Amino acid sequence: MSKLKKDTKEDLLFTIGEMKIIMVNVAEIYNFDFQHPQVLRISQEIDSLIFKLMKLEEKHAKNITFCWSSLVF
Repeated sequence: MSKLKKDTKEDLLFTIGEMKIIMVNVAEIYNFDFQHPQVLRISQEIDSLIFKLMKLEEKHAKNITFCWSSLVF
């Protein structure tokens, strides 16, 4: 459903927010049946974006740790 040009933190957070709104609207169409296949598909896509965000933040944290450790004498 969503294709990001770049996987930046800001892009991911924005897309996750947009997808949450879409998921609620789709769930409303199906009487808030969160087990409906369409709702589940969107939820899984949000999960995937959250996972990408977590990996990005983990990578960023490792880079900060590496930079800090290289400054310690």
